[in-house]
Amino acid sequence: MFKKIFFGFVLSSHLSFAQIEYPGNPLTGTPEVVFDYSSDACESNHSLDGPAHAVRDVNGQIRLVVPNHELYSLTGVNFDNLLPDCGTGQIFGSDEDSSQSNHNYKEWLGAPYTEDGVNFYALVHNEYHGYDFPGKCGHTDVLKCWYNSITLATSSDTGKYFSHVTAPNHLVASIPYEYDKNHGYRQGAFNPSNIIKNKSNGYYYAFFHTEAIGLQDEGLVVMRTNDLDDAGSWRMYDGSSWNTQSINPYLSSSYDTSAHVFHVVNQTKSVGGVYYSTYYEKYIMVFHSAYESQGGMKEGICFSLSDDLINWSAKQMIYYVNAISNSLTENSSWDYGAYPSLIDHNDTTLNFNEIGQNAFVYYTKWNNTSNPGLPDRDLIRVPVTFSKQLVSGFTVDDSGNDEDTNPGDGICQTPSGGCSLYAAIMESNGRSGSCSDSVLNIDFNLSSPVINTNTGAGYIPTSVYPLNIDATTNTGASQNTALMDDSINTVIKVKVDLGGNSSLNFTGGNTTIAGLCLSNPQNAAIIFSNKGNNRVKGCFIGVDISGTVNESESSDGWGVLIDNVADVTVGGTNEVDRNLIIGGIRIQGDSSKNIFVKGNFIGTDYSGTNDLEQSEHGISITSGASFVTIGGSDLSSRNVISGNNRGISIEAGCNSNIIDNNLIGVAMNEVNPIGNSSAGILLASDSNLVTNNIIANSGSEEAGLWLEGDFNIVQSNYFGTDFTETVNHGNNGAAIIITANGSNNLIGGNDSVQTNVIANSMADGIATFGGYNHGNSFLRNKIYNNGQFGIDISSDNQVLEEYTVDFSLSALRNDSLFLLGSYSGDSVLNYNIEFYANPSCDSDGYGEGFKYLGKTNLISDVNGKINFSEVITSSGVVVGDVITALITPGDGSTSEFNFCSEVVSDLPIFNPDSIQIRKSCIAGQSDYILVNVYNSGGQMLNWEVSNTQSWLIPAQGQGSVYPFDQETYQFNFEADGLNGLYNDTLVFVTNDPYKSNFNLPVMFYVTSPIAKTSEDTVYYFILPNRTDEKIVHIKNIGSGELTFTAGMGLGSNVIAGIEPNSGTVYPGDSLAINVKIKSNSLGNDVYNDFIWFSTNDPSQTVHEVQFVITVDNSVSSNEVFSEEYFSMKINENIVSLQSEIGFSKIKFAELYNINGQLLKFWDNFKHADKLEFLIDPSGVYYLKLKNTYNQIHTLKIIK
Repeated sequence: MFKKIFFGFVLSSHLSFAQIEYPGNPLTGTPEVVFDYSSDACESNHSLDGPAHAVRDVNGQIRLVVPNHELYSLTGVNFDNLLPDCGTGQIFGSDEDSSQSNHNYKEWLGAPYTEDGVNFYALVHNEYHGYDFPGKCGHTDVLKCWYNSITLATSSDTGKYFSHVTAPNHLVASIPYEYDKNHGYRQGAFNPSNIIKNKSNGYYYAFFHTEAIGLQDEGLVVMRTNDLDDAGSWRMYDGSSWNTQSINPYLSSSYDTSAHVFHVVNQTKSVGGVYYSTYYEKYIMVFHSAYESQGGMKEGICFSLSDDLINWSAKQMIYYVNAISNSLTENSSWDYGAYPSLIDHNDTTLNFNEIGQNAFVYYTKWNNTSNPGLPDRDLIRVPVTFSKQLVSGFTVDDSGNDEDTNPGDGICQTPSGGCSLYAAIMESNGRSGSCSDSVLNIDFNLSSPVINTNTGAGYIPTSVYPLNIDATTNTGASQNTALMDDSINTVIKVKVDLGGNSSLNFTGGNTTIAGLCLSNPQNAAIIFSNKGNNRVKGCFIGVDISGTVNESESSDGWGVLIDNVADVTVGGTNEVDRNLIIGGIRIQGDSSKNIFVKGNFIGTDYSGTNDLEQSEHGISITSGASFVTIGGSDLSSRNVISGNNRGISIEAGCNSNIIDNNLIGVAMNEVNPIGNSSAGILLASDSNLVTNNIIANSGSEEAGLWLEGDFNIVQSNYFGTDFTETVNHGNNGAAIIITANGSNNLIGGNDSVQTNVIANSMADGIATFGGYNHGNSFLRNKIYNNGQFGIDISSDNQVLEEYTVDFSLSALRNDSLFLLGSYSGDSVLNYNIEFYANPSCDSDGYGEGFKYLGKTNLISDVNGKINFSEVITSSGVVVGDVITALITPGDGSTSEFNFCSEVVSDLPIFNPDSIQIRKSCIAGQSDYILVNVYNSGGQMLNWEVSNTQSWLIPAQGQGSVYPFDQETYQFNFEADGLNGLYNDTLVFVTNDPYKSNFNLPVMFYVTSPIAKTSEDTVYYFILPNRTDEKIVHIKNIGSGELTFTAGMGLGSNVIAGIEPNSGTVYPGDSLAINVKIKSNSLGNDVYNDFIWFSTNDPSQTVHEVQFVITVDNSVSSNEVFSEEYFSMKINENIVSLQSEIGFSKIKFAELYNINGQLLKFWDNFKHADKLEFLIDPSGVYYLKLKNTYNQIHTLKIIK
């Protein structure tokens, strides 16, 4: 028997195993009679009609109570001399109140409970018999007219007598339905257990049984209270908390029935008693039951264990007895009995609620089985010794599918004596709840490799606790040793044929399935639910044991179903972890997170090169599942996901997943095409990462990647080719389709390692359709050889569709590629422009993006205009290639590719003959200059020019110059209303990439000359018959060149000539003019004459200088009046004139200003006198001296 069990600890890379405690088979002794009806009954109706329970009062007296509606107790100081207390009489009787609403007709007092040995409480089983009242029973079978409830009775005299408060205030529990005479079966709440106190929380617990009616299920109900005095304080467990309150349906109105039905914790009919086992350190429940056992169906007294009074272990048999009625099997050697209970005679507590290893089973034995309603019943007790065993696992050696003979006893054994997989799971399920987190091993030692679940029990039970099912332990099995780039070489020796109607279901979590072949599932071959931390490794699922035949399609079941649980790994990074899966993997539910799918072949045979044509998606993520990782960064994590419906399908709401380094639509060798019939990947959710995958050979109805979600990142993938780009694996539709629901997705990136290769598609490389999707960025991808457009933006999205760049030049010189072009979009917006080279242009004239060249970031002007000029070195581009561009504005919405721009062999070169222009002009005049532009390059030079100032006017705003030619262009100047220095810039925009924007500075000097003569009036003294010269200066005090002509007045008889009579005077300069004065034939007199200057001074074009000439012959002509006679000193503004020979010869002196006004006069000089006078330092003065010879000399004084 014990060959099916193994002990100790088992080590695993994933799980740790501990020994699990199972209750062993109890040992029972010889039955003893405690109460003999024939001799001990107090009266004829003294019948035993419920479980026996003992209490101890404050005086040490033991009172044994066995329920009946006419109740007597057995009393004594110990259990060996208990006697019926007939003298005391009935301790509790029935009120037989016919009012149904009072719940007070036939009453069976149950087990008393006390805290002090004086005051006692007991739950009462109350029966209403409809058959006792005319018209209250619609059946001939009286048991069908029976309505039950639970009430409360108390005692304050050490338990001698019990009573209850006024009905119905004693009601504890009632179903929320009134009595229905036509229901056809008994109704209500039945058979309350004893009361037991949970020392950990201070609550009092009890159980009762309900029958099915309306919303009420049949089964065992647990309730609790913290106030035994209040019958209405009991609350029933509702499956998660203690919120259900009972009502009296006769006195309540307008209530929600569903809020008052009772949750059942299991299907046990009635509990005989609940205790705390000090041996098992758990609560122990005893009850009558039956189950299939080796040799057939058996009935008897069973027990179950619990840590929390809610969850109970599988039942274990203590002692066989026949049921009184409807017995499933009968054995003549067994008593007919019921109402079991446990009493440890050595228990020192008042309520005998603690059970040690040794105790007694009490039950009621029927003496007259032909008429079980008669009161002839005895009370029997049987000594029992409990046992336990520690188990670490089971070995399956029976390929049948039979149940375990005694689930929960720690022994895996079917009726045939072997251990089946079914039985092993039953035994695991039968363990105590305290071992619910421990992992139990199931190994295999099968000679026949196939387990057919259609035989035996016909299905596989759900596993509710952690398991390590390891079929690699079977003789002849071997684990895979091949790397991910080779065929799986696993040898499997255990196959579970699920028969199209079964699955391996696991709800206990922390479970590993290894080395099994699972075929023909009903819903899924493996289902994980309720709890996570599970793993599938080294299995063949949905195929035969050779890994070459699809054995999933006929049953249309999934391979693995992960249902609302977290932390599950299918496959792994070690060679032994690799699974072969047909039927795919379905991951569903909000709680399904941190799921890993690594190292599997999904959709192919064991070699990874042949299509097994399964119709499910390879991996389906649905119903809120998220944080799923498919593949991984290393080769060992790679999955082959090929030959499915969709390779991967991720529905909306299933966010934050990673798809990394998988082969989707190709074989393991990257050569054989094994396309998925629909999309390689359907991504309808948000914030996912798709990276480093091959996505190829997808069906024409969808795409390599069908994208409906937002904020997804798609980088470093190979669409339509292998990792070396040598094999054409074009997708039959587009490589990538983004629907109207997909926005703000990133395809590619700014780094070269983020580039996607998008090639060989039968349709577009990337296509969007169905409305306004925005923010989808296509950056730095390699897009080529696609059947239609490289990128096709939906016509529904007209704004994005029209985003294209216009090239004016793509030229190659040496290793440098020169790109000139423009774009018109929105004003003052940042744009990213990427440039690509292609060996040729598509037939439609649009290009793709074979080779990424570089990018630029520009901001459009207020009119939305962008002009660009880019030089790309070492591009690898050759003449004849075509250049394309993608433009992405600030919102991230990338454009289509533009029309191709062919690369030419040379460039235009813009060479003007000036780098700066200086031009002067007289105010009010106009002028022009000529600029020569030479094109020294090999392509036509085109230019446009602009400037900002109105005084500079290009004669033409644009022009063209042929290669190696020159053109001359005129630029006009208008100086009207100007004066001074002005600046402007001629901005030439050219197609010369070196001088795409050439600035030619212009300096315009508008002149305004001002003519000024040294004197306006000249006073001159001359002797007769003499010719003298007088110097007059013309000065330019303006800002431009002064030109002049000079002449004399008409009829002049004194001034004989002027030299020079024309000239130019520069600003700030002056020019001496010699004026000849002659006095021939003139008498002594004063003569007036003038000279004139005609100038370009715009303020005064003609200037005159008046001459006042005095001819005086009173002085001989040889007496020379020389300036040498005088020395002059100027101290600040004081002029001091000292005669060297004295002033004896000076007759008078006169001082004039420049206007000829007499300022001062001196006469009667004495020797060595001085002439001193005050002058204005900025003025011009004339000093006229006359000597004794009447000679006159004029001195000009300028400081």
